Amino acid sequence: MSHPTLQKFIFVLGILLFCSLLYLANWATSGKFDKWFDPTPILSLVGFIVGFSVISWQLEQQHRNTLEANRRQAQNKLKLDIYKEIASRIEATSQPLAELEIIPLLLLVHLRRVRSFDRNTVPASVYSFQYLSDAHTIVSDTVIRLMSVLELYEIVMPEFKVFREKLSGQLNTLRNGFFEFNREAPLYLKTDTWGPIKWPPTDSQIEELDSLGKKVSAPCYDITGIIFDLRVAAQNYLLGELFPGKKATQRKPGDPSVEIVKIQQTEEQ
Repeated sequence: MSHPTLQKFIFVLGILLFCSLLYLANWATSGKFDKWFDPTPILSLVGFIVGFSVISWQLEQQHRNTLEANRRQAQNKLKLDIYKEIASRIEATSQPLAELEIIPLLLLVHLRRVRSFDRNTVPASVYSFQYLSDAHTIVSDTVIRLMSVLELYEIVMPEFKVFREKLSGQLNTLRNGFFEFNREAPLYLKTDTWGPIKWPPTDSQIEELDSLGKKVSAPCYDITGIIFDLRVAAQNYLLGELFPGKKATQRKPGDPSVEIVKIQQTEEQ
């Protein structure tokens, strides 16, 4: 029972007790009831007090229910707005991640195709140092913007801190791997302004570039997986009350060692 309701209950109980005492006192002093203490007026008074209290309690309860409904409506609107913003940031990461993930493979395909050419006749490649740097920068910027949304609304969804931590860790792994790859790969590439420094690439050098390229592709793949898990968790957490009985499905990687990022709320739903 809420504090205001308890006060009203005590007030009504006090009035009834007071009337009862007057009723008994009148009987004890005169041996009979005065006109004002006949059962009918007393019952009418009690009925009025009880009726007034019930109506007052109903109005108070209705007011609380209205406030609660307005609060939940405002919360649901905020959750929907947050989900839209998260979904927009997720969408912005999709293409840059997919492009950066496949760049090392495409670059190696290009080198294998042209390494039989003479240094002076080898065709130029689009995969310049600047091209690779720009691709990495775009991925970093879009993922950081996504993380910033999760941080901005941490009070609404504190459980999503795990996604910020996972994305931050993989972003650091990607940055370190990319710097190694981009320090070596452009040495084998010809651009419009300068030719390859190392030419032709040997089998061992191709294998080394392949190994370095995996340090770029693997974190991109992991970040993509984390973002997929984030999308699922965001739908279940933020949209679950709007669509009761419905639930987004977790991914099922073929490799059992791949970690699926979850939050407690999602696991319990």
